[in-house]
Formats: sequence, structure tokens, C-alpha cells
Amino acid sequence: MKMQFSVLGSQFSVLSSQFSVENLQTLGWRVFSLRTENWELMSYIELHARSAFSFLEGSSLPEDLAGMCARLSMPAMALLDTDGVYGVPRFHLAAKRLEIKAHIGAEVTADLSSRRVRIPLLVSSRAGYQNLCRLITKMKLRAKKGEGAVREEELEEHANGLICLTGGSDGPLAIALQHGGMEAARKQVEQMTGLFGRSNVYIEFPPSPHVIDCWPATGAQLRAPFEIATGDAATLR
Repeated sequence: MKMQFSVLGSQFSVLSSQFSVENLQTLGWRVFSLRTENWELMSYIELHARSAFSFLEGSSLPEDLAGMCARLSMPAMALLDTDGVYGVPRFHLAAKRLEIKAHIGAEVTADLSSRRVRIPLLVSSRAGYQNLCRLITKMKLRAKKGEGAVREEELEEHANGLICLTGGSDGPLAIALQHGGMEAARKQVEQMTGLFGRSNVYIEFPPSPHVIDCWPATGAQLRAPFEIATGDAATLR
């Protein structure tokens, strides 16, 4: 039996989604399959982790995240610090020593649909890394530290090579569900797929009550192309 599950294939690659359930190592996480309409045990790869470089949010050094990843037998992990890629070099080097695939990105503050949200963006190509850096630079040049936000038109301009997750409790999907219900969430996902492309937007299943309460109905009703499970990890414990 095969099902859709999103995992980044290499540091600079597109997303791959076909995996055999029987051959995956189970780490205790369950993912809802829209094909079987059941919860299935799946191997877990954290695609939304923060390090201590996310000030007042993450507490673990990039090297410690890579080490924990190795101890849990995770073949890969994605580091998405807040509005920056400060921890990427250290995380990449540590992961390389441990033979773990280091995926990079950032959780970018953005003004979307008249609301300030935080959008997790994963790099899928060299062009994507360049575009992520351009977005962060534009945001920081025009505002004081901690006050900047990327504009919608900038996201559209620099979307190439980026994979967009719908985020945690302060992400666009959870905020849309909180303020406008399923209809607002549907419109929000449509906007994001319009910016990044339908194949580049993933519904994130993080520990956010606004998403958990209506999961798996969220993915089904929104007719989302892909869904992933993340821990929105900010610390090792």
C-alpha cells in the first residue's frame, strides 16, 4: 500500500511523495491518508524545526538538533528559523558529519490577506535559496528589527524554488480558520497556491488547536494537493 507523504529528497531537490508504509520505520506518529480514510503509522521527519537562532522561540543549538535527529534515526530534518537563515551553516555542517540530509528554509513574517502571519518556506533549489534571502533582505531593510514583514507581491515575485507550508498557530491557515472558519481557510489556501503554485503548497498538521480540531476535514474540504505532519519543534525536550 502506498500513500502521499511529503519528505524532501535532498538538500536541493523537489518534494517526493511516494513511500511504502510497510517499509518505513515507525517513530510513533500517525498521518491521515485521504486514500484509505484511515490513520496510518508513518516514519516521521521534522520539516519545521527552530534553533536557538530564533530568539525567545527556539532553545536548541543547530548541532544539537542534528544530533537528536541522528539519535532518533531520522534521515533528514528541516531548520526553519524565524526571519533568517542564521543557523543554516552550523546545521548543515553538523548534519553532514552525521550523514543526515539538512533541509533549509525560514519561517517568514508576511502581510497576507490584511493579516500579519508567519509562513514556513522550504528551499527546493538554489534559485529558491536566493529568493528566500532576497525576501528576508527586503523585509529587514525597510523596518526596525522585529517589525518587518514581506509583502504579498514580493512573495509572488520570489516564489520560484520555494515550498510553502501553511504554518503553525500563527500561520495563515490557522489564523484563517480561527477568524473565518472553513470558507476563509479555503480562500487562504487558494491564495497561497496562487502565489507558489498548487504543487508547492503543503497543508501542515502542527500542534495547533485550530487545525487539529477540524483535521482531517481540513485537507479534504480544501482539496489540498498534499498534507504533512510536523512538530513545529522549538526545543529538544
